[in-house]
Amino acid sequence: MAQAGSGIAQWLSEIKTFARSSLDASGFLSKKEQPSLSLATPVELTPTPESMLDLPALAECVSFWAERADRMEDEKKEPEISYVIRVKPGRAGTDPNAPDWEVCELEDGEVKNSADIYDNMTEAEANQIAGMWRKKKEEAETAVVDSVN
Repeated sequence: MAQAGSGIAQWLSEIKTFARSSLDASGFLSKKEQPSLSLATPVELTPTPESMLDLPALAECVSFWAERADRMEDEKKEPEISYVIRVKPGRAGTDPNAPDWEVCELEDGEVKNSADIYDNMTEAEANQIAGMWRKKKEEAETAVVDSVN
């Protein structure tokens, strides 16, 4: 998909360059810049304003769809998962043996689901749980990389 997106971006860039260099003051192709088409059946282009191709509008349209394709590609990406140990809101957190601590699973730096917060732990328990999850995450990522290779 990334290759298709870069191909569209290159094509869009070529259209914009052509449009900037080839349009006359009225926004139409100048006579010297009429495009040539490679068609099985030759077609004669009549240079009338009604039949002219609006290259800036075409470039804008292609740009819109290229950006949309890029956004859709970004939406498909897996979130970055991390874990943070913190003091539960409303608790003091001054005693490491008090159940004031929680472990949160973060997706791209945010808690996306309250079910991903594990609370009422001591600081040592929270560190142990977070360490276990980090290890499981690393093992899963290593397994994916190994399966690809």
